[in-house]
This record gives sequence, C-alpha cells and structure tokens, in this order.
Amino acid sequence: MPYEPRNPHHLRYVVDRPPSSKKLLAKVKEYTIALCKGLGYDFNTVEFAVKDGVPYAIDFGNPAPDADINSVGAENFEWVVEEAAKMAIAYAKARSPERST
Repeated sequence: MPYEPRNPHHLRYVVDRPPSSKKLLAKVKEYTIALCKGLGYDFNTVEFAVKDGVPYAIDFGNPAPDADINSVGAENFEWVVEEAAKMAIAYAKARSPERST
C-alpha cells in the first residue's frame, strides 16, 4: 500500500502515483518475509521508506496491525480482510485433528 505521510490522515493511503517497479516490490516482499520469519510472526505489517530505489524497513513489529477502513481506505481494507481470511482458512485446513493447540 503506497503511503504519503504528508497527506491528511484519512488520505495517507490514497496516493495518486504510478505503481512501484516490479523489482522494488520483489525486494520489499523478500525483506518482509525475512523479517516476519525472523520475528516468528504469521501476520504483520511492515513499513518501508524508499530512498534512491532502496527499501529500508522502518516499522515491522505489528503482529496485530491496524487495518481500519478509515485509515487504509476501502480497497486496501478489502484486500487485508480477504488475505487474512485466506491465511486463516489455510491454517485451519492444515491443522491436524489430533493436535489440540
């Protein structure tokens, strides 16, 4: 989700600009997965600042991330809900019936 901190709070995730390059997005995804695995998180938000094409993780300790529709906007909210539901369903299907926790 592109973010513009200079916008008013309710418009910070509404950024009118071209999408980031596939190369940058791949690097952000790689870093995000590495951070989450290292922290042992199944669910997290990771924020990056990008300078000269290099992503720097600036906030990555959010195992219960804020995804309020009023903050992230309707489109991003729907994406979060959909992806969280897919993850929960996959975990439930993979869970062994013999395992109690």
